[in-house]
Amino acid sequence: MTIAIELCSDVGRLRELAPEWDALLCRSASNEPVLTPLWQLAWWQVFGALDGRRLQALVLRRERRLIGLLLLVSRRVWHRSVLPLRRLELSGSGEDESDEICSDYLGPIVEIGEELAVAQAIAIWLMQQRDIDELLLPRMDGANRANQELVHALRCSGFGGDMVEGAPAPYIPLASSFEGYLAELSPSRRAHLQRARKDFSKWAGDSVHFRHATDRGSLAEGKQVLAALHGERWRSAGKSGVFASTHFAAFHDLVLPALLEKSALDLHWLEAHGRPVASAYNIHWNRKVYHYQSGRSLDLPKSLSPGVVLLAHCIEAAAARGDREFDFLPGRQPYKLRLALKTRPLIFVRAARPTFRQSLRW
Repeated sequence: MTIAIELCSDVGRLRELAPEWDALLCRSASNEPVLTPLWQLAWWQVFGALDGRRLQALVLRRERRLIGLLLLVSRRVWHRSVLPLRRLELSGSGEDESDEICSDYLGPIVEIGEELAVAQAIAIWLMQQRDIDELLLPRMDGANRANQELVHALRCSGFGGDMVEGAPAPYIPLASSFEGYLAELSPSRRAHLQRARKDFSKWAGDSVHFRHATDRGSLAEGKQVLAALHGERWRSAGKSGVFASTHFAAFHDLVLPALLEKSALDLHWLEAHGRPVASAYNIHWNRKVYHYQSGRSLDLPKSLSPGVVLLAHCIEAAAARGDREFDFLPGRQPYKLRLALKTRPLIFVRAARPTFRQSLRW
């Protein structure tokens, strides 16, 4: 049975696919929050009309069964401001740096067992699109089979392909208890975490309160705390922080309530001496916690690490809940590397058709 590909260029049609789309995620190895209708449709609502983007989602079916979905957008870009290129890129990527959402773990959504067939069908379709010069696939999990098969199929199809491994994503495969996690840390890192908790407890005394968003009222409070503490940290480095971006803020104004409604939002903040001192915006999805954003007060004794204390609280809660993983997402920040037990690769792929434009580009 052959695979049929429908090109979906209308966001209304994509919205109609949401129930099938959600079901496909559950049958795939790519059940990531950034690939859900919740995240992708909000991204399109905020960023879809910018920079000449056009929706180009590939809907793949075997008979009537949805077995693959590749969410793409097309737009014209200028190489070195002089050479126009016609580009396809993953939906959820390509924002201006000041607006960047950082949707990690993008890529095709493919039913388990159909990875090779779907990858080959996508590569054949792309080779038939003579008006496309290049394809950009950023922030993909390099260990995901559907992503691996797609990269291989693109190379075999005649597209010239470059693959770059980006910053690794540190994570914790969660044990059955927080104590089990501590036992897996090296002695020095375990001592660092225990010292951070002890020093903070000594400074804060009985004033410590761990808060989290449970309804619309506490969500509004938590979001305000997060934006303020995140901005405080970045202003100390001479920058404004992502919440100063109108588009970034508008996107999360849509996503945060939707995550809360699905019991997928883990927005926490830590209070001491009557004020917030650290905040963590986590997403709870598919028995996994994604540490998406954070902030902390700088107006504290230098010896204190309130962000580490709050993260330890979040990790302990995730282990108690029976979650399988705590993912810090890509980055080499020292606190991530100290708390994580493993890393996974994220890859950036650029595939280009051998055209006159590409020759000029090189």
